[in-house]
Amino acid sequence: MSLAKFRLLWAGGLSLFFFLNLDQFGFSLGVLPAPKYFAICAFVGTVVLFLPKLNLGRIIKNPLFIWMLFYFILSAISATFNYNSGFSEADFFKVISTCLYISAAWLVYSQTDEFNKFWVAILWVALLLSVASICVDYSQAGGSIFSAAGLGIEGRAAGLYLNPTIAAQTVSLILLCIFQRGARKTNFIASAIALIGITLTFSRGGLVAYVLVLVIVMWQRHHSRWLLLFFSVLFIAVVVGSDWLFEAVSSVISPENSNTAQRLSWAFGKASSDYIAEDARGQALSFGWDRFAEAPFIGGGIGFMSSWTTGVGTHNMILRNLVDYGLLGVFVFPLFLYVSMRSMQIKRIGRWLWLSAGLVVVLSMFSHDMLEQACFIFPWLAICQIRPKEKIFNDRR
Repeated sequence: MSLAKFRLLWAGGLSLFFFLNLDQFGFSLGVLPAPKYFAICAFVGTVVLFLPKLNLGRIIKNPLFIWMLFYFILSAISATFNYNSGFSEADFFKVISTCLYISAAWLVYSQTDEFNKFWVAILWVALLLSVASICVDYSQAGGSIFSAAGLGIEGRAAGLYLNPTIAAQTVSLILLCIFQRGARKTNFIASAIALIGITLTFSRGGLVAYVLVLVIVMWQRHHSRWLLLFFSVLFIAVVVGSDWLFEAVSSVISPENSNTAQRLSWAFGKASSDYIAEDARGQALSFGWDRFAEAPFIGGGIGFMSSWTTGVGTHNMILRNLVDYGLLGVFVFPLFLYVSMRSMQIKRIGRWLWLSAGLVVVLSMFSHDMLEQACFIFPWLAICQIRPKEKIFNDRR
């Protein structure tokens, strides 16, 4: 086997492994080591394989490398000045793991010349397996291997992703990757499969992201008439037949799935104001803003929000970084998205990438640990680094 083919297999295998969140899932089951070891292996293996193609000067000048230095130094300073505020070495190792994941993903996708059909096949396998795991998790609530490893949030499914929000987020990004490289005729099938998985997570952010993915593709005019028909039927069903659709879906939800029933009521505008006001996420946001007000300049310290033991995070990337790092934290995630797009070293960032970044910003309002998830980092950097199949994606702003 030639070195070029081995690199291609490494890139595809690495992508599939992290797209499916197997590092976190295997660790939660107790059958694989901690994710930080996979971050090290992914980085070292990629550097060794792609070493002859690496240009040290290009790497140092790359915006992603500069961002990682900023992120590492900011985290080190935060850990130094806030050592007694709940800091643990595990929090700093997460920062290191994030940098290793980003480095491995960038090197793989920027140095692999052409994926072609192999990359599309990897994406389809990732989509099918991710949705299949979610379906199994939902159909065997509390009794599947996925439930044993995951959070088991009152009937909501997560499959390989342990958490329903992360599951919906990742399926949305995989779908976006398929749209970027796949054929127009198969986009309809991918959309239908993704909808099944995202719906069973009952993630509000995931459903919003799914709609935005379809809107982005429609805007770029990279769709078949079947996808347009599919989107139109969904829109009419929700707007015109919302009451009937609500009753139909509610009838197949077991009484034990209280969280699912509440979210369904919210989605169809039938939730009471009391439920919205008592939402645990609202309490988490209030707690986060209060903590930021106490230390707005230096923050509470790296991992401060993670040390809060109520079981609910901020579900907001910007707020989480503000609380941990202070005012400089507001730049951490937006800068990462921007330098990811600039790292492709193109003359201008096309509209496709800006719209994709907008989708990720929306997702960041429903999640607080995206930078710690390889199942976010790898598909996002794939979107930024792998050139779209059609010229329309690059030429339009």
